[in-house]
Amino acid sequence: MTKTLVEEYVSDPVNMRLFQQERAIFDVTQKLEEAMKKFGVSRAELAARLGKTKGWVTQMLDGEANKTVRTVADAFAVLGLAYHSSYGPIHVSNAPAVTAVPHARIEAVTGSTPTVASETEQQRLASTSVNRVETIQFKVAG
Repeated sequence: MTKTLVEEYVSDPVNMRLFQQERAIFDVTQKLEEAMKKFGVSRAELAARLGKTKGWVTQMLDGEANKTVRTVADAFAVLGLAYHSSYGPIHVSNAPAVTAVPHARIEAVTGSTPTVASETEQQRLASTSVNRVETIQFKVAG
């Protein structure tokens, strides 16, 4: 199988690190802009809530700025949201990623009562490529 340009680029470990950094910055920026749109919050309004200028918010959202975890968490907090980060195996390909989690049970935490997904639902979740997750908080029980 022929490698894509991206796959060829990231075959160098230095380029892979740069690619992962840019991917993370893009992901955080996209999630923040989606949240702002969902709640009807403009850049000027976000700036006011953060005690910053609109120009500062524009620079933060332009994708070039290096956002600290503190800055990201603060921006989500003023939108009434908690920010959660995650990690997983590196996957750079056009083929769908398949990740297995052996001996795990997926529970969605809603309020004080966890909801346990059925085994069929867990298998579907593990084999499905998800583009957007509305429910962010999950607990893995053994």
